Amino acid sequence: KGKSVADLITERKLLTAFEQLQHLEARLVAEKASHTFEQDPTGFARRAMDVCLHYDGLAAEIAAIVRETLGPDGVDAAALAELAQVVRAEEEAHPTSPADGDFLRTPRRWRQHWEDAVRRSAQERVQQAGAGQAPEVAGGASGLAQLLAELGGLVRRDLQKVQLEVQPAYVAAGFSAWEAYLRAFHSAVAQRLQELAHDARGCEQLYILLDWAANVYGSPNFLGAPDLTLSTEPLPPLLAPEVWARLENDYTSFLETQDRELLRWHPGAGSRAAGKDAEAPRRDTGPLPHAAVRGRFPW
Repeated sequence: KGKSVADLITERKLLTAFEQLQHLEARLVAEKASHTFEQDPTGFARRAMDVCLHYDGLAAEIAAIVRETLGPDGVDAAALAELAQVVRAEEEAHPTSPADGDFLRTPRRWRQHWEDAVRRSAQERVQQAGAGQAPEVAGGASGLAQLLAELGGLVRRDLQKVQLEVQPAYVAAGFSAWEAYLRAFHSAVAQRLQELAHDARGCEQLYILLDWAANVYGSPNFLGAPDLTLSTEPLPPLLAPEVWARLENDYTSFLETQDRELLRWHPGAGSRAAGKDAEAPRRDTGPLPHAAVRGRFPW
């Protein structure tokens, strides 16, 4: 006797489990069409529910495989290839919604489910950056710099793994895993940066945040591997234009306040500056990150 669908799903023999489900579904649809269940509608509903629950179990296993892909145990290329195959098989089995509204043959939309799982995985990974920081460090400029350095390293390593190990496992089934992961990580980093921008205080923190967004994440060498093939399609801005403008304005305001304080405590600095030009002296903090990168592809 063969293994049950539930056992096959547990063993991650996804394609075999799906093929068995297809057989059960086809038999159930045929029996319904032949009016077998006219006297026993509850029997049909019970068996149909069993099939749907197994489909849900397959979907849950797809999400679990995606969640584990970037974890410490490494990439299971065979599991990813089978995942892609079963998603394609389901799309071929249920290409469109049936005209009669039969929920058994309704498309399961596992590709969308897979993309959602990729997004959740990227969000979970990005949120790990800075998780181990002590509270007294996390609140200062050095803590922010450390967090961003950790975030950059994590995203770089994960995307390198996607390009070199994950994408090849999917490519045979026609999955554009690289694009999905790239957009997922970009969105997750953007969300994390928005959160950090909301809490950024002081000239140093603002500068660190703007500089990282423009000159680190925005660098063509961010991935650290020039031989990687990157998409040329632009991604959304890392920071919303209004957020970027607010940070720039806050940064400039902090500098102007510091300049006024300098002039108040060192009046001679003002007269010396006036002898050269009318602009008050500014602290040498380096060039402000240029806003032109806001709509650029980040690498």
